[in-house]
Parts: sequence; structure tokens; C-alpha cells
Amino acid sequence: MPDASDDEALLSSLGPEVAAIVQRLAAEPLLPPERLAVAVDGYLASVHAAHDGEPDVDLELAAAIAASAHRLIELIGPSTPERPRRLIQAAVRYFILEEDAEPDTGSVVGFDDDALVLNAVILHIGHDELLVPIP
Repeated sequence: MPDASDDEALLSSLGPEVAAIVQRLAAEPLLPPERLAVAVDGYLASVHAAHDGEPDVDLELAAAIAASAHRLIELIGPSTPERPRRLIQAAVRYFILEEDAEPDTGSVVGFDDDALVLNAVILHIGHDELLVPIP
């Protein structure tokens, strides 16, 4: 897995606004993986409950992001180095932020930035099999 010195390429691929949010989230205290998983499930359920049937909210993409986020969370173990763990947590937390660079439920592309962040982290840590397909 890459170390902190490799993070510049990851962050530059996200653009300045998104990169700033990811950096802030990566600096937060580490949470137990179980808590991240519960947060993903809760956020997805709240988005479904509030926006089911709305054509401007891509619930399929949200579900795909959540599924990939769960698989990323499952990678976290006692031997996971701190930096990859922080990046995984940042990507997961970015997804569950309603008001990130592109509000999730404000437009049909609301979850695209979430998928971009998750995919960038997935590629960065070398788990291409977890990539979220973006329509």
C-alpha cells in the first residue's frame, strides 16, 4: 500500500475543493470499522427514504458506492497501516457527507463526486476490483 508521500497524486486527481475535504476527513480521529459500516447503511437508508422515486437522485449509484464502501471497510484490520486506513475512512466519510463538493441529492450527478473519491482511493491502495462503475 502507498505511503503518505504518494498522496499528492491522489489528491491532485480530485481537484482542489474535493482534495481539501478529503484531507480534512483523513485527519479526523480513526473510527472503528463497524461504526463506519453502520454510518454507510444509515446514510443509504436515509437517502432512499427521502428521495425514492425522484429522478434527480441516482439511488443505484448510491447503492453501488455503499457496497464498494463496505468492501473497503472490510479491508481494515489490525495490520492495516494508518495512512491507507485514514484514506479509506476519508472516502467512506465523504460519501456520507450530504453537503460535500456536489450535494448528493441536489442533482442527478450528486453522487458522482462520491464515486470519484472512492474510486481514487481504491486505485491508490491497489484494489481495482472494488471500483464503482460510474454511468
